[in-house]
Formats: sequence, structure tokens, C-alpha cells
Amino acid sequence: MSTGEDESSGTAASTTAQAVPAAPEAVAVPEAVAVPQAVAHLERELGVLLRRSRAVVRASAQSVHPQLNFEAYSILVRIDDLGSARPSELAAFFRIGKPTLSRQVHLLEHLHLLQRQADPGDARAVQLSLTETGREQVRTARAARRAALIEQFAAWEEADVRAFSALTQRLNAHLAAPLTP
Repeated sequence: MSTGEDESSGTAASTTAQAVPAAPEAVAVPEAVAVPQAVAHLERELGVLLRRSRAVVRASAQSVHPQLNFEAYSILVRIDDLGSARPSELAAFFRIGKPTLSRQVHLLEHLHLLQRQADPGDARAVQLSLTETGREQVRTARAARRAALIEQFAAWEEADVRAFSALTQRLNAHLAAPLTP
């Protein structure tokens, strides 16, 4: 092998050729160092997945309202999951600034998809919730998206879908951890 590895054991062969440093592409990579290659592959695959996912979410947003963007639709989905939320909670969840969230909330209110009400636990705060129209539109879009997922994963074994779901949940939980500078 040109990498200096013994084919049968996967360990570096003891040859006199190893005394001369090989070109970087020909050096055997120990398993512990191979992780960056796996991470590079993961990065590429996540990039593809995220681009495709954004396209699907963008289409879902457009099905709710032609003026709705990806970010605003994501806020609607999060509120649909929670029932209601404070703007500060949403900003923290999406890791966006309050002014950015405020612009999205304004758009959603203008489209009659979102409403504000006083927070019963804090008179100084507000809670955001979906209007009846917003709830109907979001749930219709989500049902269509779920139907598409069922079709796309029809060839997968249920155990594989469950495993992928569990790993995705684990990844999302890990990514939800506070960012470190």
C-alpha cells in the first residue's frame, strides 16, 4: 500500500520506506485523526440537507401566505408548537436580535396570522399567539409537509426513520446549547 499501512491489520507497516516522510496525501491517518474527515463529510451533507430543507420550508411559508418568508414561517411553527410565547423567548430560541424578531412579528400581525395579548404572569410583557386564521393556515401547511415526508420516507424501515429522528433530535439539542465565543 502506498500509505505505509499493512493491508491485513490496518496498522503501519515497519518498512525502511517509512523513514522518509511521505507526501501529505500518502500519510496513513490514524483513526483518532480521521474524525475531521467524518466532520467534513457531515458538513457537506448537512449543507445539502439545510438547503433542501430551506426550500421546503420556503414553499410551506408561501402556502400560508405569498408574502411570508422562511423566518416568519419558522416563528409561526414555533408558536404553534408552544401555544404562545414571549418575544424574548422566541428571539433566544432562534438566536436573533429583538429588532429582527420585531420586524417579523410586525409582518405576521399585518398578515393577520399572529396576535399579541398581555402576559397574565407579567403585566409588562406580552404573549404572542396565532390567530385562528394563522393556526388553520400553519396546520394545513404542516400537514402537507408531513404527508410529503411520509411519502419520501416510505422506502425506509420504520426503525431507520426512528433512529434518524432520534439522532436529529440529539443534534438539535446539542446545537441549542449556548454558543461559546
